[in-house]
Amino acid sequence: MAAFDKIFLIGLGMLLLAFIPWVTQDFVSSMAATQVTTKARLRTTGERDDPRVLRAFRQAAQRSRVNARLATETNPEQQTRDSLLTVTAKSKHEALADLETMTDAIKATFA
Repeated sequence: MAAFDKIFLIGLGMLLLAFIPWVTQDFVSSMAATQVTTKARLRTTGERDDPRVLRAFRQAAQRSRVNARLATETNPEQQTRDSLLTVTAKSKHEALADLETMTDAIKATFA
């Protein structure tokens, strides 16, 4: 019985040693990150195509000088048009502020 207890404790210790890096992998990699990316889904209901959305994005990007990309919907048959706005910055706070700047500028174009 002592041999079984020893094997059990060794196995439990190995599981614990494997569990610690698995749990902390996101935290450790986030400390080494040099850029942060955040995304927002923009939805238009009255547009059947993307030129107005693309113009609004270009105008907002020129005014704000934010590192942003816009991916538009590939299926033209849908009732709503979705676009994915991606903003990259050096910190989380800067990325969120830049995303807010871009979305506000795009909304202002549609207002």
